[in-house]
Amino acid sequence: MRLQSNLRLKAIPALTLLLILLLPAICNAFELDIKKERLANGLTILYVERHELPIISVNLLIRAGSRHEPSDKAGLASLTAEMLLEGTKTMKAKEISEVIEFYGASISATADYDYTIISLQVLKKDLSELFSIFKEIIFSPIFPEEELKKKKSILETHLIKKEQEPSYITMKTLRKEIFKDHPYSRPAQGYPDTVKTIKRKDLMDFYKDFYRPEGSILVIAGDIHQKEMEGLIEDFKKWKGPDRNTIKIPYKLPAQTTYSRPVIINKDLTQATILYGLPGISRTDPDYYAASVLNYILGGGGFSSRLVQRIRDDMGLAYDVSSYFTVNEDPGLFVIELQTKNSSAMTAIKVIKEEIERIIKEPVSDEELEDAKAYLTGSLPRRIDTTKKIADFLTVAEFYGLGDDYLKRYPEYIRRVTKDDIIKVAKRILSPEGLFVIAGREAEIGEGVKR
Repeated sequence: MRLQSNLRLKAIPALTLLLILLLPAICNAFELDIKKERLANGLTILYVERHELPIISVNLLIRAGSRHEPSDKAGLASLTAEMLLEGTKTMKAKEISEVIEFYGASISATADYDYTIISLQVLKKDLSELFSIFKEIIFSPIFPEEELKKKKSILETHLIKKEQEPSYITMKTLRKEIFKDHPYSRPAQGYPDTVKTIKRKDLMDFYKDFYRPEGSILVIAGDIHQKEMEGLIEDFKKWKGPDRNTIKIPYKLPAQTTYSRPVIINKDLTQATILYGLPGISRTDPDYYAASVLNYILGGGGFSSRLVQRIRDDMGLAYDVSSYFTVNEDPGLFVIELQTKNSSAMTAIKVIKEEIERIIKEPVSDEELEDAKAYLTGSLPRRIDTTKKIADFLTVAEFYGLGDDYLKRYPEYIRRVTKDDIIKVAKRILSPEGLFVIAGREAEIGEGVKR
């Protein structure tokens, strides 16, 4: 999950002031009336009525991510999620896809590092038929052998092709160097060699162990009344987990280290792809909000960010440069990324180090601080302006335990951030000696650790 802003126009003081003045009205207009229930089986249900459009969005989050799979079966969580739609006890894969297409609905299942999310988007008039399929793929998947073979073949080919993409190989290298043996060190989809070893029994065992109501979150948002919602969830009240307990393996993140030279991946590319990375913070970290403001100022604020102004505007080294946090249950990554000429790579790295050093040591300006706060608070309504966004927002907020009133409290969290808070979190997270990974022609780049 990325924490990154996409603003591409520098905010002006008048806009900043306007957003600050209008913020209470904006937040009240988008206040959500959230109803919440925790079932006896451990499933949490959140429900929000929005009747502007006849659309309903549903998310089911299950704590079954790639962090729960064995390292030699990397990709198991992702493959299990994808196979949910490939056949159930009463429906074949083709039937499922045809019904979804006929109704113009959307059902998806994806696994990330910490969890799997199964989603449904449907018109209100078709909810009964599509919600039945939604429940079917959750409660009675059969993981057909023939469909698994097809899915594995497609995935293996996809992963092999990904190895030719500079952005993929630099991120894969960055994760491995920083996270070592932690599950965050490997791609969530796994590797061609590990996917090849996954059997149908592996999927069935993973499903039995981790697809359970305890700790899962069901979110329903849209054009639906409470009585209708109560009728939909009857089967979820009967959902039972496995008799056996799943052992959660505790993982410890490796200590932050410094890197004296970049890692260079020799590729015949006219443009070098550069990633800078260090361990970031978890979503529940108290410094998350200061880190959000820091990120906007440094590289997440589009044309208004310091890195874009120096590397793109002043020096013309890259078309774009950005920074972001990947937010996970454990601390994820802080990343800066850009592409530039091979011969300019070391110059760009020098500038990045200078800007990191600067934000660690020097207070940001009043204008930078207010612009960042105005954007982060003023853009909040856009994060919940559709039923899909509402469902996604509530799913993540509940997973991280942010509280039922988080939407109200978020603007205040951002407004409280001070210049000293930014320096504090910058000193804690950032370092000019973070890891740089470069994919490009090593002969044109310079000295580094060759890979």
